[in-house]
This record gives sequence, structure tokens and C-alpha cells, in this order.
Amino acid sequence: RCEEQPMVREEEEEEEEGEPSRKRVKVPLPRELKEQLVADWERITVEPRQWVPVPRSPCVREIVGEFVESRGRDGRWREFGDAVVAYFDKALPKILLYRYEREQWDILKRRHDDSTPSKLFGAEHLVRLFAKLPELLVHTNLSNAEISHTKTKLSDLFKFLVKRRDRYFLAHYELREKLLDDRALDDLHNDDLSS
Repeated sequence: RCEEQPMVREEEEEEEEGEPSRKRVKVPLPRELKEQLVADWERITVEPRQWVPVPRSPCVREIVGEFVESRGRDGRWREFGDAVVAYFDKALPKILLYRYEREQWDILKRRHDDSTPSKLFGAEHLVRLFAKLPELLVHTNLSNAEISHTKTKLSDLFKFLVKRRDRYFLAHYELREKLLDDRALDDLHNDDLSS
């Protein structure tokens, strides 16, 4: 049930040569967010391929900002929100895109070269970050107390997303080909205007 605190466990990572083992943080996603990930994967990877239309509104930066606002004026929540956005901006181009979306990312970079991923992408991509966080948190220098606080805050953020999933997640994506055709027409129109 989404009202319950997600079960959080730590397990030992296997030791690599010469490196001490590290604890891996386990923060299971609520069922609703797991279902979102599966539906997202199917839309992106199964024919006919679809893309999340971007830029998204609300974007990751806005979603996280709304979450932080819902928590009051405590600076620790702001710091947590800033960290989620920073992780998202670094992770999106490297590990959060399916190979079928790389073309879309290349187009976005050309059109919005002054923007960050957190201002372009929405909840569909944010939840992918949450699925990858256990792998990423292993490589931080967070203390045990900081990890415990982070797990609690992540749990609260997951509940926030589940409660507002109808607002944050798209019910339908756009066909990749349609978005490419629309962008090609826009590019031609922009080229004509700049001539």
C-alpha cells in the first residue's frame, strides 16, 4: 500500500580488489511508481515507439520545488530538493535515457542549449532516477545518519508523487515519428525566418 513506509534495507556490496565493501542503500519504489516504470519502458521500446513530449510541464525542477514547498521552510528539505535536481541533471544524459530517446536528447540540446535536463523533462524521467539511486548512492561519501535521512526524505517524495500521479505523469506519449516530423517542420520554418 502506498500509505506505508517503503521497506528500506542495506546490503553489503561485493568487495572489489583492494577496496573495502560498501553498504548499498535499498529504497524500494511503491507499486504505483514501479508500474509507471514498466509502462514507460513499453511505450519507449516497443513498436510503435513513442516519446515523452518535451519540454514537460511540470518539469522535474517544478515537481521537486512543489514537494519542498509542501514540507515547509526547513532548509534541509531545500538542500534535499537541490540534491535531487543536481543528481537528475547529471544522470539524465548518462544513464536515464533509453537508446531510442538519445535522438530526442540531441534535438533538445540543440534547441535548448542553455537549459538543464531538470527544466526539460518531467516525472516520467524522474522516477527512472529513483530506480537508479541505490547504485548511485553507493559512490557517495554520505554518513550513515545522512543516508538514513535521505531514505526517509525519498520515501516522503515517493508518497508525494504517488498521491499526485495523475497530475505529474502523462497518460499517453506521442509517436516518435510524429514528433520528429513536427520538429523537422519547425526547423525548416526557423531556418526560413533566419534567412
